[in-house]
Amino acid sequence: MWLCVALAAVLGYAATLTYDFVWDDTLLIQRSWRLHQWRSLPTILGSHFWAEVQEASHYYRPLVTLSFFADVQLWGLTPAGFHLTNLLAHLATSLAVLALGRRLTGSLWAGGIAGLVFALHPLHTESVAFISGRSDVLATLFFLWALLAYAAWRDTGRRWTYVLSLASFFLALTAKEVAATLPAVLLLYDWAARGDLASPRAVGRAVLRCSGYLGVMALYAGIRLVALGRIVDAEASAWGSLLTRLLTTLDIVASYVRGTISG
Repeated sequence: MWLCVALAAVLGYAATLTYDFVWDDTLLIQRSWRLHQWRSLPTILGSHFWAEVQEASHYYRPLVTLSFFADVQLWGLTPAGFHLTNLLAHLATSLAVLALGRRLTGSLWAGGIAGLVFALHPLHTESVAFISGRSDVLATLFFLWALLAYAAWRDTGRRWTYVLSLASFFLALTAKEVAATLPAVLLLYDWAARGDLASPRAVGRAVLRCSGYLGVMALYAGIRLVALGRIVDAEASAWGSLLTRLLTTLDIVASYVRGTISG
């Protein structure tokens, strides 16, 4: 089943190896001044995602830019190399979905079906086929690794798995900001998969377990503050009130749920 999921992930997107740079790839990769010299590494860590554009941005995704830097060192500006990195990351993410499905259900077949659906679902096409969509793939990969390592820690009590989970969470945050939802997902896992939130005391213990992740978020926020000069986008309210933004977020989530079901 592991091999089936791996083959599905690779064959489903093998054609992307022949694709060129498109859209945002031009600015983020082809015209980038940060990806060609090793002395630019501090700049990558200390600037926003769209530093190539002479406009302020509240995106801080150094892991993605560092992966572009590594691709340039390996392949130059050959697009096939960049697409290969996306493909391998998607492969790893699909296998992580299989592992999570197996852990949640106790069935390799159920996990395999989940992995196959994830590997081939058309909703992921833009993230995998579009080089600059790599932020979604990397954030999901490390998000799932953080969740899997947390589950292993809950089962075994081995401290290194907890450390691995925290490290994966930090990497997920540096790939895309949406990874900040992990602590809520961990609480949901404790409730749904382990039934650990049956009493106020159990809830308190669960919150305490999440304190390490809150510490990682604080570390990330501090680094983000130094790099961008702010933690959140001060201009986010320019286009709508808080209620408008919350309702818009719910509408977006509903759209993705519909897309996941309908394909």
